[in-house]
Amino acid sequence: LRIQNRELNRKLYALIQYLDEQSQKAFLSKESHVKESYERSVVIVTGLIVSAIILLIISYLIIQRDIREKEKNRKRLEDTIKQNISLLEMRKNIILTISHDIRAPLNVIGGSAELAMDTRDKKRRDNHLNNIKIVCRHITHLLNNLLDVYRLNEAKEILAYELTSMVHGKEEAEKAQNAARALFSGNAMDTEHM
Repeated sequence: LRIQNRELNRKLYALIQYLDEQSQKAFLSKESHVKESYERSVVIVTGLIVSAIILLIISYLIIQRDIREKEKNRKRLEDTIKQNISLLEMRKNIILTISHDIRAPLNVIGGSAELAMDTRDKKRRDNHLNNIKIVCRHITHLLNNLLDVYRLNEAKEILAYELTSMVHGKEEAEKAQNAARALFSGNAMDTEHM
């Protein structure tokens, strides 16, 4: 019985030792697995944080670029509005000047025609008719210049439309063209509601 007890104790001791080794191996394996998982988690979280920071920086840069672009466009619009106001003022002055430049020669024509009709002296009548001829040429020259300015403005308007269409698209070009027409036709209030 003693021998069997010893044999049994030795087998139990071997079994306990074997189980202890197995549990130690399993514990070490789990510990290394947990450590690897922790290290992977640290790498993943660090990668996510770095990615988030990079995305925030990129977003910040895009927002800043958009803000600068909007500010530049706002300044450009303000400059355009100032130019349009000065162009409207010039237009008013041109109309006043042209109406004066045409009215004065027409008065000369009317006066010379009356004088020519009342004058029987051929030399004086020819002088009055010559004045009428000179003034008519002057008016024709003024009207030709005015027509040239009109054609230049038309060409400039077409060029502006085409350039805006190429850069910003047809819809934006049409909006800009309509706004310019409203502004130059004196309906500046309509452009504010567009």
